[in-house]
Amino acid sequence: MKLWLDAQLSPEMASWIAKQFAIEVVPVRDVGLRDASDVQIFEAAKQAAGRQRFVRPNQRGRLYEDFEVGDVYEHPLGRTVLAADDSWFTLLTMNTVPLANG
Repeated sequence: MKLWLDAQLSPEMASWIAKQFAIEVVPVRDVGLRDASDVQIFEAAKQAAGRQRFVRPNQRGRLYEDFEVGDVYEHPLGRTVLAADDSWFTLLTMNTVPLANG
């Protein structure tokens, strides 16, 4: 795993993180992206990873055009379907088939 360290942080922090967590850390200024925007850094990291699928952090306010085929989005919270959800779904759709068995 390679971590790119933000340009706003001291490059000395890269060596500390590398020692503490045993991962490769490179400051973005060493990659030539010191003045790049977050989107440019993300695209460069995506290309450097060399994978078709890339995990994006949870981003709010994205438009339809911002999504790409194969993107995987991680979300911090999961959701369990409860009996109340089943009741609401039945009331809203007038569909009596339960959402979940049980």
